[in-house]
Amino acid sequence: MLHDKLLDDLKTKTGLGRVFMWILAISFLLNLLQAGSFITMDKSVRTVLTPPEITKPFWVDGKHLSPEYLEQMGEYFIMQYANITPGSIDEQNRKILKHVHPAVYGELEVRFKAAAQKLKAQGISRYFFPKEVRVAAELQQIALIGTVETWVGDKKIPTPDLKAYLVGFEYDGYVTVKELREADPQNPFATPKAQPQDDPDEKR
Repeated sequence: MLHDKLLDDLKTKTGLGRVFMWILAISFLLNLLQAGSFITMDKSVRTVLTPPEITKPFWVDGKHLSPEYLEQMGEYFIMQYANITPGSIDEQNRKILKHVHPAVYGELEVRFKAAAQKLKAQGISRYFFPKEVRVAAELQQIALIGTVETWVGDKKIPTPDLKAYLVGFEYDGYVTVKELREADPQNPFATPKAQPQDDPDEKR
């Protein structure tokens, strides 16, 4: 009897041991799979820049931004770009450059610095009053057309009746500014003409 009882106990313990061994083996395998997926996963953070004040619903799809997004985000950047004073231009340039595409960052930074130096030296302030919005969704661009008041110190100087400013975006998971410039009010999405080399800030 004692011999049979010992055999039964051994079988029971051996069976339980095997169960625990299988549980440990499965747990170990799951941990390996989880570790492998973590190593190979894409850890890049994708962020969509949102307008400071959302007035219309918008969407992003693949590499395209909706017209509503272009309008709201474009208006923000153009107003930062077009409304400048000697005391505000450095901060406004900094805000814009934070979101500029690497491919055009250097060119815009140089242009912005040259414009800031000229504006401060001459005491120029500029105020833009948009009247019309044009969106080229296929180009991922928006243009604002309106009037500009330019002041030198406390003296207002004559300016053209209409001016246009254009901003173009690129979206590859993160929204960046790919183009930002003054444009032709009659055809704002036309390819710009080359600017004189001796006045790099003419369009700022």
